[in-house]
Amino acid sequence: MGFTHFPHGITSMGAPVVGAGRLTDLFNSENIFFVDGDLSGSSSSQDGLTPATAVSKPSEAVSKATRGAMIYVRPRTTTASAQTYYVDNITIPKTKPGISIVGCGNVTGASAGVQLKPSTVTDHLITVNGAGALFENMRLTLTGGTADVDKCIINAVRDVAATRVVADLTVRYCRLENDKSHPSYSGTNAVGAIGLGSANYVVIEYNTFSQCLGSIVSQETNGVTRDLTIRGNIFGGLPANRDVDIWLSLGASYNINICNNLFADGLPAHSGGSVGRFIKIEGATAVGLVSGNSFATTTDSFTSAGSQAVIPDTFFVARNYFNNGLCTGA
Repeated sequence: MGFTHFPHGITSMGAPVVGAGRLTDLFNSENIFFVDGDLSGSSSSQDGLTPATAVSKPSEAVSKATRGAMIYVRPRTTTASAQTYYVDNITIPKTKPGISIVGCGNVTGASAGVQLKPSTVTDHLITVNGAGALFENMRLTLTGGTADVDKCIINAVRDVAATRVVADLTVRYCRLENDKSHPSYSGTNAVGAIGLGSANYVVIEYNTFSQCLGSIVSQETNGVTRDLTIRGNIFGGLPANRDVDIWLSLGASYNINICNNLFADGLPAHSGGSVGRFIKIEGATAVGLVSGNSFATTTDSFTSAGSQAVIPDTFFVARNYFNNGLCTGA
């Protein structure tokens, strides 16, 4: 059967199929939104329900959406192939779980695909307060943001009062770049390109982290961390511009998996940093697996007190590689 254009998007047999394979769209006839910052007349007054009536910013689509919404974002483009951003700050409310924001187009660098940077330069680019959020196929940056103000590109931190419930987060096929603040954690927050606090059932996969002082930082802010998967990512950038690629502070955590990632360009060595590791895992009772990763280093020191990575003895370590072969414990 051929495709037919209906008022609320491209459909087949009356059901939206924009983004093939996203079966949630079959239930979302009035909960699929479109963002197009180059569309003449696009604004928050548009309904956002069709490409022709798209809103101008992702945050405007979130404000119109209900739980389980799918939001598609069109790249901003110029005839000069110039870098063009959406300038926005996005908050996913607790009352709107299951929101997905998906960039259309090709995202490999800074001149194509969906590009986001903050409008409030002293805040997180994306704040996640609701469960089940998904971010996919976008370049997310703190370009233009203020340095070292404890802000993240994506901040997902569960609090004791449960005003923020951030489980089931997925970040996939994104490029996260130009993180500004030094990585850190406290009892109530975690700061990195992706800052996690007691965020369970999280999947961070197939992303590129570039020039981030701290790429992924996790701290237990309300209960243990469990079911955290970090796989297939590339962590890169000049060593002088990185302090740590993955830094996890864990209690009695389990099913923590760091697998099949590439740690490129050399050991993080930021002059103002305090970590200087590819990976640092703190928590003597935590259990997990570090497997199949490759590290750009000639030094083999991947132990509970390692100079390249700190991995507790309670973790299983299998088939990791450095320049000269298998890492310690592999």
